Amino acid sequence: MKKYVFLAFFALIAFVVKAQDESGDLVKEGQQMPAFTIMNDNGTQVPSSSLKGKVILVNFFATWCPPCRAKSSLSEGACRGAKDALAEV
Repeated sequence: MKKYVFLAFFALIAFVVKAQDESGDLVKEGQQMPAFTIMNDNGTQVPSSSLKGKVILVNFFATWCPPCRAKSSLSEGACRGAKDALAEV
């Protein structure tokens, strides 16, 4: 039994170490981001090329998570301060 617990613990540690490895990142700092297309609330497709020169803020949050909601409202405040630089999609 101890052998299986040790193996499970070792596998967990190996997984955590691999998850922290940044060599598999798609985009490195300073590189150009890959092209993408998103759909806005109106159903219009927006290509990333139309956002060139704008700040793109992607915020993933859960409505049931109090810290997420607090961070979301902080992000909204920051966005209001930089309204000219931001692209609203």
